[in-house]
Amino acid sequence: MKNTITTLATLVLLLTTTFAAYSNTIFDEDRLQLRMKDGMIQMLYNKSTVENVKIEIINEEGDVIHSDAVNNKFGFLKNYDFSKLDEGFYTFEVSDQEGKVRKEIAFFKRASIALLKQKDDKYRLIYGTKKKSKESVQLLNNKGKVVFEDNFVSENGFSKIYDVSSENTNATKMRIITQQDSREFELK
Repeated sequence: MKNTITTLATLVLLLTTTFAAYSNTIFDEDRLQLRMKDGMIQMLYNKSTVENVKIEIINEEGDVIHSDAVNNKFGFLKNYDFSKLDEGFYTFEVSDQEGKVRKEIAFFKRASIALLKQKDDKYRLIYGTKKKSKESVQLLNNKGKVVFEDNFVSENGFSKIYDVSSENTNATKMRIITQQDSREFELK
């Protein structure tokens, strides 16, 4: 019994220490966390009940590019190497006894960008870069007119929630402008 408790405590400490090294949390829910750093997506499944968990990664075309199943006992940590994948949008779909969780991420090689729909009309924008840069976030209406703009300088990227309902903007797109390039996201 003492060995089991010691082993479990060591595992929890190892998972916590390893996961803390990743700086950009993409998605955080009670049972699931995703983090992105240097072309790697790290997934922490944090549920201590014994069950099978199915993980699928789906590309923009709807093709399942990776699928695996884990027999969960005390939670688990998995790394996914995205560095050889094409830039674009990918969906993580995780299924367990409670149902499915689907989260879309945007993967770009020059910088890590993720835009995640939160509750109501809120979107979490995560931008990771390795150097100091100027960024601009613009909300556009259906005619392409900028209705809100947020400009700042970032050292290592940022994470911020934008509430498009509070801006009273009727925004349909979000544009992220960096020193390297510009990306647009449809707000659904």
